[in-house]
Amino acid sequence: MARYAAKSVEQPRKLQQNMAVHSGLQNTFDGRVLIEQAKGVLALRHGVPTDQAFLILRAAAASAHMSLRDMATKCVTHHLSDNEQAMIS
Repeated sequence: MARYAAKSVEQPRKLQQNMAVHSGLQNTFDGRVLIEQAKGVLALRHGVPTDQAFLILRAAAASAHMSLRDMATKCVTHHLSDNEQAMIS
């Protein structure tokens, strides 16, 4: 009986931990997808390979004091300010 009670207490805790891990992994995956999309946009815009497009994206993010993910999001959604647009052009 005590074993059953211990398991019934432990299972919701494990489920909550698993859900937190899943959420973190999904967030990381979504960020990587955005970065890959931004690399594609920049590669097409500048006629460069994707590894060079990544360098452009990284430099623009650093210059704007933004995370790579935030700059990628702006690039993909076309919500760049004139100053940000100049950085990646």
